[in-house]
Amino acid sequence: MSSSLGFPLFMGRNQFFQCDLCNAPHESVTFSESLGKSLCDQCANDQIYAGDLLIHARLWNDYCEVQQQRLRKKQLEKIQNQDSSQ
Repeated sequence: MSSSLGFPLFMGRNQFFQCDLCNAPHESVTFSESLGKSLCDQCANDQIYAGDLLIHARLWNDYCEVQQQRLRKKQLEKIQNQDSSQ
């Protein structure tokens, strides 16, 4: 996300920018390149949090896959050891 963009709204002497997700005026917004939208701090934080959840879910799936591979390898070694001892 880069610097403040968006369409300025004027209320009295103050300049505000509209968030593309919540449609509320804010003193500043951040442009999300992935969404192509201007986001207020709250909406930007929500997007980051959602992204973190996806990353954590992906890492958890990778972790589970590695654990399953280790378990299969141990089971295979156990079977091979039983065969060689007989």
